[in-house]
Amino acid sequence: MPGPLRNTISIVDAEHHTGRPESKYILSVGFAPDVFIFSLLDVSDFRYVALEEYRLDHANELKHYTSQLRELIRGNELFKKQFERINIAYYSGQLVLVPGELYNDEDTDVWLDFCTSGRQQGQVRSDRLYVLNAFGIYSVPHEVIAFFEEMLPGYRLRHHGAALIENTVAIRQLDGWQADMVLHINPKHFEILLFQQEKLSCYQSFQIQCLDDMLYYIFYVLEQYGLQASRLEAMVLGRLSLDSRGFELLSSFFKKVSFPGKNDMYKYSQEFEQVPCHYFFNIFNLNTCG
Repeated sequence: MPGPLRNTISIVDAEHHTGRPESKYILSVGFAPDVFIFSLLDVSDFRYVALEEYRLDHANELKHYTSQLRELIRGNELFKKQFERINIAYYSGQLVLVPGELYNDEDTDVWLDFCTSGRQQGQVRSDRLYVLNAFGIYSVPHEVIAFFEEMLPGYRLRHHGAALIENTVAIRQLDGWQADMVLHINPKHFEILLFQQEKLSCYQSFQIQCLDDMLYYIFYVLEQYGLQASRLEAMVLGRLSLDSRGFELLSSFFKKVSFPGKNDMYKYSQEFEQVPCHYFFNIFNLNTCG
């Protein structure tokens, strides 16, 4: 039986929730088969004032999932604000990166079929990644596109992985990250970005069920490139805390493991101290990518 949406995080600046009707906002949304996240950025002072997360405990049919999200949006006061822009990061495990010199709009289906197996049927889209001079090709189910067009009109859509790559490469250069490997961790999937000679040499997304799955894929990628974890520095994004067993294990394998700080381009309401900023790295930086 399809499970209900469960509100797992709710952070709202009380002042912006109850007043300031004249303010305009940028809405950033993260959409995945098992989680729906959104944040509000007050345009007047570039301050994050709201963040909410909803998760599914059990598998859900897409039609039922989007139906629940429609009810959520219609009943949530935060969606009644004036939005200057709506950014959406759509997650799927299938993202094909194609060098700019090889890309052609007419070949997107060919690339997707050639590089993926059992690909998701739907609207084929491509995101330009300026930081790599490349394009990311992926497919979005028609049901999801219809949901976006109905409930979030005027949206700007990016693949979760394309946004993550752009955000990571750009901030890595600006903040001088020394990390050789960036790990973006979520309960059911995670992404690996591997850097060599200051260039991105690998991006891969994996489905996981437990911590051991994640470790297996990390060492699988390292083996493919003939690298040893003990000689590399890792940067962790996403849902991993400093006091977790996962962090302890990663620290025992890698030369150094660290978390990024907040993006100084933005301000954050005091309520945001409730969660580590790296938990929502992609959402907080979605507005600046591409």
